[in-house]
Amino acid sequence: MLVTYSEAILGMGKDNGTRMTEDYWIMKLAGIFDRVRVGYVEFKKPDPTKEYSETENHLSDVQFCDHIADANVVTSKFNFSDDIHIPIIDIDVPIHSVPSTTPGHYHLYIDKQLTWQKYRFLLWALMQCGLVERGYYQASVKREMTVCRLPWVKKMPPKSLRDCQCELCLKGRRADQRGRS
Repeated sequence: MLVTYSEAILGMGKDNGTRMTEDYWIMKLAGIFDRVRVGYVEFKKPDPTKEYSETENHLSDVQFCDHIADANVVTSKFNFSDDIHIPIIDIDVPIHSVPSTTPGHYHLYIDKQLTWQKYRFLLWALMQCGLVERGYYQASVKREMTVCRLPWVKKMPPKSLRDCQCELCLKGRRADQRGRS
């Protein structure tokens, strides 16, 4: 039986003597941890004379656990399918996620300089995976830059649905126009 992260935190999972994370991270990530597989990896002490290698860190030797209290890693593997993943990525530069005015949406700040060619490729890959809307990608390519509102600037509601530029309203207007022609 799988024990959810929330249940393990409340003491229903086995305790392996390791300290759990702070309450903030528990509450923030519990929904994700309940949907992905957790595991245990025995890490070797890194050899400073060698470059990073997955095999050096035993990342291919993950032993999946039923209880988060027994785990020391979280994986991208979705609990109910070996073919589905939830992106969990070790990023080696500072990042910040700022909530958008649209609930459940965020603006991602990655503190890393990229050429426009590399940045455009990153945007394209995010769009292909459904993490960035096609319209945002296209507008960014046209401008040759991305644009987000400042965190303290709120989105103004459209004057009417005719002025709304969201994808759903635009599709509806196009369908109406095709129906009239």
